[in-house]
Order: sequence, then C-alpha cells, then structure tokens
Amino acid sequence: MQGEYPYYGPTGVLDHINEYRVDGKFVLIGEDGDHFLKFSTWAMTQLVSGRFNVSNHAHILSGIGNLSTEWVHYYFRHRDVTLFTTRQGAGRFKLNQASLRKLPLPIPPPAEQEGIIARMVALEGREEGERHQRAKLRTLKQGLMDDLLTGRVRVK
Repeated sequence: MQGEYPYYGPTGVLDHINEYRVDGKFVLIGEDGDHFLKFSTWAMTQLVSGRFNVSNHAHILSGIGNLSTEWVHYYFRHRDVTLFTTRQGAGRFKLNQASLRKLPLPIPPPAEQEGIIARMVALEGREEGERHQRAKLRTLKQGLMDDLLTGRVRVK
C-alpha cells in the first residue's frame, strides 16, 4: 500500500510513503547521476511544496531574504553545472554540498525575479497546453488513419 507523502529522488517522485520529514516550498537538485549531462532537455531542479520526503541523493534548497525559492528553481532548471561536479567512475557525476555552494547565482531585485518567474510560469502553462493539444491531434490522426486504411471511410 502506498503512503500519502511523495518521496523524491534526484529527478522526480520515486514513491509515496507514510511519513514526511520536510514541509514547505523547496527546490530539489540531484546530487549524482548522468542527468547533469542532459541539462538542455532534462530539468536539473524540482520545485516542490507541501509535506514530502527526500532521498539522500538530492539537495534541498530554498530562498532566503531577497532570493526567492522560485528564482533558484528557474535559474538552475536547465543550467549546465557539470563544471562544478566531480566524477565518480567512468560517467557518474556528483554535485556535493561544497560544490553546490560554489555555484554562481545572480540575485536580481525581487520585482525583477517576480517578473521573470511570472513569465516562466506562463510559458510552462502554454507549453503544457500545447502538449495536451498535440496528444489530442495524435489520437485524432491515429483514428483517421485507421478509418482510411481499413476502408471504413473512403476519400472521394
């Protein structure tokens, strides 16, 4: 039986468990793995809120003072951080806490952070809508192809 609380790993929810250790809004960034090489297509960070648990393979970050948690998330989401990682074996990258602290992070004024975040949220919403529309069109295309190729519908 699955629990109520999400259990996050370095790149997403791994499971749901019955207890939580973290409560609030935080950014998670993986500690190790090959996902660091996929920064252009794979999100490096997760913005999570509520009650949850996190594996020891992810770092938990949050904003402080004039630095918003959302800004940290969006700034590092598709950022190449491989220069700050160490190698474990042939291909496994590790972002330890000391290296994480060395990552450069510009901190624009709060109003500018809010404006950028609002644009990012709007773009994500649009992207999700287009993904949904594309899935609907794929389903429609498949149905039409099936009808045409089986002869149920004739083109005149």
